[in-house]
Amino acid sequence: MARTTADESAATREAILRAAIEEIAEHGYAGLRVPKVAARVHKTQGAVYARFPNKEALVLAALRELRDGALGPRVAAALAAAPADHPLVGVEALSRAIARFAEEDAIGQRAFARLSTELAYDTGPIAEEMEALYRSFTQLIGGLFTTAGVHPEPHALAAAVVGLPVAFMTAAAWTGHDYAELEAILAPILTAGLLAPERAEPDTGS
Repeated sequence: MARTTADESAATREAILRAAIEEIAEHGYAGLRVPKVAARVHKTQGAVYARFPNKEALVLAALRELRDGALGPRVAAALAAAPADHPLVGVEALSRAIARFAEEDAIGQRAFARLSTELAYDTGPIAEEMEALYRSFTQLIGGLFTTAGVHPEPHALAAAVVGLPVAFMTAAAWTGHDYAELEAILAPILTAGLLAPERAEPDTGS
């Protein structure tokens, strides 16, 4: 019986987090209301507050659920399958993984996008969590080049490239563009951006 109770509690927590993600996608952080989250899962407000002391804690948990339960595994699997000596392939795999997440969980992607937009200039815990997520992508990209034996400084654009997958999935969610079309647009930009530093090096021959 204890196990059943624990399973039910875990399922309730998961349902609450998903309901919060749906509310964020529709109304943003400012518009999220705990009573509406509770109503989505047919629970009382007390059931929500018993697990999350306030709205901020609820949104933080929902953001981490998206990151660790949905986006993170896709990114890890994509990078693990990419050849270590070809960083550009790894960056492309990262972009594809993010795009796949956005395609398969449009609501989760929209929640990410709304939080990113709404809290762009905020300094609170949720904004810090979003910043940490984007920074982790930058570090992943830098790591791809380091592993391939490429000095990171000549590839300063690698850090900026993290914005392309984010822009990719945001544009897909908000504009309704076809993912294949966006991917075709992204690929040459990504390639040109990462190869630009090499082309810019002075010719030392003759």
